[in-house]
Amino acid sequence: MAGILGPVTVSLAEWSDVEHSYAIPNRCLVLLLGCSSAGKSTLAHRCFAPEAIVSKDALRAALGISIADRTVLQELNALATEAVRARLEAGGLAVVDATNVRAEDRRGPLAVARAAAVPAIAIVVGTDVATCWQRTQERPDRFLARQVLEQQWADLVASRTTLTDEGVDQVIELATASDLDHVTITTVR
Repeated sequence: MAGILGPVTVSLAEWSDVEHSYAIPNRCLVLLLGCSSAGKSTLAHRCFAPEAIVSKDALRAALGISIADRTVLQELNALATEAVRARLEAGGLAVVDATNVRAEDRRGPLAVARAAAVPAIAIVVGTDVATCWQRTQERPDRFLARQVLEQQWADLVASRTTLTDEGVDQVIELATASDLDHVTITTVR
């Protein structure tokens, strides 16, 4: 399916340590995809205004739900989708900061973007499992089994081939952890 911007994939894999800038519409959906501790939140806070970020971790914290509680994923997805709807209806940018590695996690926000006739952009943060595992071990606020990270990675790899079919208009791939330090994202009218 060709999206509003047409199917576009941009990868930085061959250009590590080179600055890259991307201009995205000021009213669109941005889905950050990557394993836990890949650097998605860091990227979101560096590149986007705080009010544009819809963070499932922040939603969990606001509701007093443990990061380890996997039983509330449907409810979190519904809350995040409603926050995306509110942002887009208000004419703003909505950046979903979550792993988003499974199609069912992306389905709601993508449907909202289609209904609002705004482009959907996926930023794939391809930080490897070993780096994510090391970072997870350094974070006292969360515990994830390595198998969870490995499953997230497998889901992420599988997702790369289905994103445009799901309705994503543009895919930006940040292949390594160092790519996060070399990307700038600006919004344009």
